[in-house]
Amino acid sequence: MKNSSFAIVGVSCRFAGCANVKDFWQLVLGGNQALAPLDASAALSVNDRKVFDRSYPVIGGQLGDLYSCVPRSFSVTPSCQPGTNYDIPFAVQLAFDALTNAGIRPHRNKSIAGSVRVGYSPVFSPSSIGWLNHTFFLEQTLDVLRRFFPHAPESSLDKVGDELIKSLPPADPSAFLSSMASVLPYEIQRECSLTGGISAIDSGGLTAFTAINMGIDDLRSERADIALVGAITPPFNRAFLQGLSGEINFSDKKEYAPFDETSSGMVPGEGGAFFVLKRYEDAIRSRDRIYATIRGVSCGNLSTAEVLGAVMENAKVKHSSIQMIEADGNGIPVDDIEEVEGIQKVWGEHYPGGPLVGVGSVKGNIGHCLNAAASASILKVALSLSNKVLLPHVPTNRPIGAISHLGSSAYLIKESRPWLTGNPRNPRLAVVLTKSFTGHRGAMILEEEPDL
Repeated sequence: MKNSSFAIVGVSCRFAGCANVKDFWQLVLGGNQALAPLDASAALSVNDRKVFDRSYPVIGGQLGDLYSCVPRSFSVTPSCQPGTNYDIPFAVQLAFDALTNAGIRPHRNKSIAGSVRVGYSPVFSPSSIGWLNHTFFLEQTLDVLRRFFPHAPESSLDKVGDELIKSLPPADPSAFLSSMASVLPYEIQRECSLTGGISAIDSGGLTAFTAINMGIDDLRSERADIALVGAITPPFNRAFLQGLSGEINFSDKKEYAPFDETSSGMVPGEGGAFFVLKRYEDAIRSRDRIYATIRGVSCGNLSTAEVLGAVMENAKVKHSSIQMIEADGNGIPVDDIEEVEGIQKVWGEHYPGGPLVGVGSVKGNIGHCLNAAASASILKVALSLSNKVLLPHVPTNRPIGAISHLGSSAYLIKESRPWLTGNPRNPRLAVVLTKSFTGHRGAMILEEEPDL
């Protein structure tokens, strides 16, 4: 029923090559990629030693200067101070952009009954590294010197320690506090004058789904009139990627296309996307622009076929009414094949006149944005529905056999084209699939808001 749905009325984003939602739309509409060789902070040089004997990425979807483009009007700690956590103003900017896109002008003297549920997992931030340098790393360095120079007077080692401290950014308790995940949603709440609940969430690839579920609970219980939800993945560095390489199959190639036989693994990405949610009836009453309505969300330790079945039961829709699937599509061959086979298990073998479903993955455009990956997928589908356009998957040279054979009920969307089906009695429907690195999966059904 429409009156039990929740509407996406505001959107914002920043990803590689995309300063805003308009840039994101143009990138995906053209089937283009914003992937490039990793910068010096993340790339391995010839002499670097891998921590694990696993593939290391050579390209990625990095934000570059887009990470530092924040107005001075915010009262959050400016990025020019060494050792501060710049993730906070980055996220606040996305929050402002989403609220503004929804027609809401946040002002610190006028509170809004809104909650903040944001996916964020700070790893190796400047603020936390700064304190490690002042404490554990400093002590370890002096201990190593003592072992190498056992006869050195302690006073000389004290001088070395003093010089090392002088070379570091000043220790700042507020900078250390800013590295805690809970501070980020608080700063968003404060800057945007929101009065509802706040939380920082880390559910891996399911993070955005968890945030949206929590936002929906806030709206359903009337604890909030709007829910600001989303996720960010800050810029990564060499230490972070080396740590991930122990468990994640990264691609070490310069080309990347999920669902391609030549794909060998995942390519990392940075960025984030935020959404403003409202109860559907409130959005209609306010005459808001509705990008899409959320019909159902399901998550669990399930196979692709099982999570699809669960979300369709939740949303009370049949597979034959769904025309688009934004897949997880991470580029790891075994994962891509399993996902396509799970889709086909639900749709069945194709026969003349039988239902077909178009498949794509935004990871081919901007990389796998980790905690923010599902946010990018949801944004792509919401824009596809609101513009009534089927958005293409990035070009593939040799699509995997599971999706390219004649009996497949799933096909790769190769070109952007008008989404011609759909009417008030049979609205356009799409599914977003996501997967965490632990194997848990999520599925969300989004529905268009038909033209009146």
